[in-house]
Amino acid sequence: MKFLSDNFLYISLMFTSGAFLLWPVIQRRSQGATVNPNGAIALMNQEDAVLLDVRSTAEFAKNHVAQAKNVPVADIAARAAEWAKSKCIVVMDADGKAAGKAAAALRTAGAPRVVVLDGGYAMWLAAGLPVKK
Repeated sequence: MKFLSDNFLYISLMFTSGAFLLWPVIQRRSQGATVNPNGAIALMNQEDAVLLDVRSTAEFAKNHVAQAKNVPVADIAARAAEWAKSKCIVVMDADGKAAGKAAAALRTAGAPRVVVLDGGYAMWLAAGLPVKK
């Protein structure tokens, strides 16, 4: 017990740093299944998946994936029922951080299969895949 009281600061620091290291893993698991850009293309070609871009309308208007449909993340909960009938939905955002919230709303609305594009639009561009400007 003396050890714990003498080293409370170090023990607290250890648990805090551990929590910070685990946070990205926890956050990634909460968004559900993910897919890389090539996997997203495969889903669109083989399973007729819908690519849903949840970036803002202004960001989408600047450049986007040609097959993508735009529903800003702020509107996704209200419009989730529109997409719930799709067999498979690939959700993408700017960088892969906000798409989990949209994916959760789609799952709640009853969409049978929802996956998140890992890394979002930034990863799509980094893979050298085509975009519409």
